[in-house]
Amino acid sequence: MKNFTLLIMMLAIIISCKKETTAQPPIQSNVSIPLTYASSFRLDSTDNALTYTIINNGMEKKITIHYDQLPFENVVTTSASAVAYLDALDEVDKIKGAYDTNWIYNENLHRQVENKETQDLGNSNGMELEQLLQLNPDAVMVFSDPNKTQLYDQLEENGIQIIYVDEYLDQTPLGRTEYLKFYGLLTGKYEQANELFNQIEKDYTTLKEKVNSVEHKPTILANVMRGDIWYLPGGKSFSAQFFADAGGDYLWKEDTTEGSINLDFEQVYDKAKDAEFWLNASDYKTISQLNDAHKNHRWFQAYKEGNVYSFAKRTNENGANDFFETGTVRPDLVLKDLISILHPEVLPDHELYFYQKLE
Repeated sequence: MKNFTLLIMMLAIIISCKKETTAQPPIQSNVSIPLTYASSFRLDSTDNALTYTIINNGMEKKITIHYDQLPFENVVTTSASAVAYLDALDEVDKIKGAYDTNWIYNENLHRQVENKETQDLGNSNGMELEQLLQLNPDAVMVFSDPNKTQLYDQLEENGIQIIYVDEYLDQTPLGRTEYLKFYGLLTGKYEQANELFNQIEKDYTTLKEKVNSVEHKPTILANVMRGDIWYLPGGKSFSAQFFADAGGDYLWKEDTTEGSINLDFEQVYDKAKDAEFWLNASDYKTISQLNDAHKNHRWFQAYKEGNVYSFAKRTNENGANDFFETGTVRPDLVLKDLISILHPEVLPDHELYFYQKLE
């Protein structure tokens, strides 16, 4: 009888343990997770899986992530922005392998590489199946790349989850930030991600409201010439949204392009020769570098008056730029810089974080 009782107790413990380890959805099941700004992805929850849908030009790609795979504890990334999202949630230590580390700014990741906690996997163009199978990550975070489709398919056939990191498809600052919710689900920090997003949204909105009623909106020229082409932000682009929210008058705001507009010098000069500010002057740090890059840069009024700014303040010795990492997750910091440049009277004590004036 004692043996039978002991057997029943052991079975009860085993069943209890199984219940405790059964994968539970981190959110309510059978619902679409609300997204306020993002338009390039959708998140849907079922009883046992999360469906991540990437939306690009009307085309949809669905990725299923089962809850028993989560939270991810061991990931590999080719994406600098993925590092930034994970860092915002204090989850950089989950990155066990990283490609293209020379183009990643994040200091925490570089510290892990130096301490052998994260493996530097070299150039992502040399990504190999055998190398990744040996690492056996829970997931590999990559940009969508048709040239690597076969490799990604092989990885998935071998049980490695591919997560496409395509936040660049969103053309609003807060839309890109909203990817935090997705990373929160992947790392078991959905509530923390939501709280962080809500705070960033609040700060961004408060800043935007500070310049809603300004009487004068300074005219803006953006980007630089590359060869014989000036690659300007489209009027519906990510950058154009920032300029508008900062109380600026972007001279191509009426354009309907989400990507870039490719114009020659004469077209740009004709419209922007008297622009009051020249923003996003690439990664140049001095006015002489800008002048050396193209002789025609010096003819603009903003150049002559010293109102040229680049987003190169936070770059490392390899040229990796934190504007494309932290700036993606924290658009409130970018907006604060832009308002300080265009309307210094609104934020008189602000010290530029990403931007710098070309001297």
